Amino acid sequence: MASGTSRSLYGIWGSDANNIFAVGDDFTILQYDGTGWTKAASTNHDTLYGVGGSSETHVFAVGYRGTIQYYDGTSWTPMSSPTTSTLMDVWAASPNLAFAVGSSGTILRYSNTDSVPFELQFEVTATEVDTLRSKAYFTDKDARRLYVVDLESGFTEKYFEFGYMPERMTISPDGSKL
Repeated sequence: MASGTSRSLYGIWGSDANNIFAVGDDFTILQYDGTGWTKAASTNHDTLYGVGGSSETHVFAVGYRGTIQYYDGTSWTPMSSPTTSTLMDVWAASPNLAFAVGSSGTILRYSNTDSVPFELQFEVTATEVDTLRSKAYFTDKDARRLYVVDLESGFTEKYFEFGYMPERMTISPDGSKL
């Protein structure tokens, strides 16, 4: 399937088969409507790495230098960001609650009234979010550790050390297995 862009794409998320968003280099934002891809217009040139939402009318995109964009079903608008760290991924529980993660252990919690940065003391190399338990799992590949972070408080609950690190991690649909 042709996307209509030659730019590299880094993140994809969809609310259903007719509302899929992809983001990438040079502020590329694509939306698939079930028949084809369209590119959002922008004057921003920052790279976007992650996209996520709670519905097709509540979508967040994040990227270079703390860039955060919000889509309301009609247009993309910039949001204020409390960080200049590159944001790599975003997950939204609802229109009023979203989390973004990025370089230097940055975690942002958006609650419709504020963005609260959590500072982690390790370098995040991979992320998975457990929607049922409000937990996030982060890996630090260099230290060969998996951290469990409570998304309500931002505190690291525990960590596990490994002799090697898997390349990827995923959570089962019911949240029972990592």
